[in-house]
Amino acid sequence: SFLLYNLLSQISMEEDIKSNTTVMLLERLGECASECWQKQLAFHQLGCVMLERKEYKDAQKWFRAAVDAGHVYSTVGFARAKYKRGHKYRAYKLMNSLISDHTPSGWMYQERSLYCNGKEKLMDLSTATELDPTLSYPYKYRSVSMVEEEDKLEAAISEINKIIGFKVSPDFLELRAWFLISMEDYEGALRDVRALL
Repeated sequence: SFLLYNLLSQISMEEDIKSNTTVMLLERLGECASECWQKQLAFHQLGCVMLERKEYKDAQKWFRAAVDAGHVYSTVGFARAKYKRGHKYRAYKLMNSLISDHTPSGWMYQERSLYCNGKEKLMDLSTATELDPTLSYPYKYRSVSMVEEEDKLEAAISEINKIIGFKVSPDFLELRAWFLISMEDYEGALRDVRALL
């Protein structure tokens, strides 16, 4: 199985991760796995590949196999595959049970927020930020919704500044630049664009 891992890492660098070769190698890896963690990883990665290929039923099958092998995080993939197949409420219930059955983490609430709307979504995103302030999605979502729903540009910039304070990335700078342009603060927007470049 060590050789398969090395071969798989070489192929994923050289080929499209969604290729049939990748799928075949991951399937062989699952069959040859001598350790439980190897089986969990192979099944989880197969689920990810199938999700990328938009083969949601197969993704669901592989994520389920990973969960059954003990890979708790694969529950997220299982929920996403269900959601992609049109089962939003089932995906939400799955994330609910994950939060109930394990010590809650920020990523769990962030994931559950994808399957709800309105105040419930905002509450999940707030809890996600409380548990893990380094998660970027909650800040982005809150800032964009402030602009779209309430036209609160200054509050939106303040929200993005919170994450930029400890995690600078191009998408945060670009978002803030757009907000600044909307406020007609062209000098501030230009600073962010220069930082992007």
